Amino acid sequence: MVHELYDLGILSVDYAEFVFLGLFVFEMLFKMYGLGAHLYFQSSFNIFDCVVSSAFLLIDLALSQVSFQVSK
Repeated sequence: MVHELYDLGILSVDYAEFVFLGLFVFEMLFKMYGLGAHLYFQSSFNIFDCVVSSAFLLIDLALSQVSFQVSK
């Protein structure tokens, strides 16, 4: 039973990470579309947001590929 709860917790964290990362990337792209790329990148907060969101997206994609390869 403890093992099942642990697996459920890990699964819940994975889904929450996917949802929040998706929201951050959507917000970044929506602001970039609304402001235009030139105006978007004039704000240091937007640059930071873009770097962090992109980095975590790439890390998440890379790790999901590695875990998929291992689980085969």
